[in-house]
Amino acid sequence: MRQVIVKQWFESEGGYGRTPRYSLHPDADACRTFAEDHQSDRLHPDGKAFGAEVDDDVYEELESSGAGIWFSGRVRMDGKDVELGKSKN
Repeated sequence: MRQVIVKQWFESEGGYGRTPRYSLHPDADACRTFAEDHQSDRLHPDGKAFGAEVDDDVYEELESSGAGIWFSGRVRMDGKDVELGKSKN
């Protein structure tokens, strides 16, 4: 398992309310860069970022992406598996 930063976002779609989304980042600087590049009127970070662990395959994808990736799936936090979001892709 590898340590990453998880950023929570909210996507607002007319008539559908707010949908949570998540992005993964190798470090805090990459998280800030990703947030600056992807924020829009419809999609914005909610200010929450936290540490978690991911498996090696997810981390390899993250490393090759640069500043971050959109993510839905399991991460490990405080010794427990946590499911993040549903796929919107």
